Amino acid sequence: MLQSTTTAADSAGRRCAISISDCAAEFISRWKLEADVERALRLVSELFPAGNGTVIKKEEDPEFSDEWISISIGAAGTVNEIADAYDQYVLRWVSSTPAEQIRKVRLQVGAA
Repeated sequence: MLQSTTTAADSAGRRCAISISDCAAEFISRWKLEADVERALRLVSELFPAGNGTVIKKEEDPEFSDEWISISIGAAGTVNEIADAYDQYVLRWVSSTPAEQIRKVRLQVGAA
């Protein structure tokens, strides 16, 4: 079970803080996304150089009835390294996640 503040190891074994909003935790539970979010976090830790932490929050489209979990990370590295890691993330995410869950968990990457 994901907690509101937790830590995870990045690809180099360093501990990284993960902050999860209460709304996000409720949404994850309601849609049974725990395994999907944990898989997304595992992919992030494998593919992205350590940055400045991870924030998980619930977002929604104000014009449509669409809601999702946003995993926001700050990744270290060059633009090309970050872009390559993101491409690998998308390929692995899409190939390992049920179609109905893909749009419920989204990754936002910024530079650390």
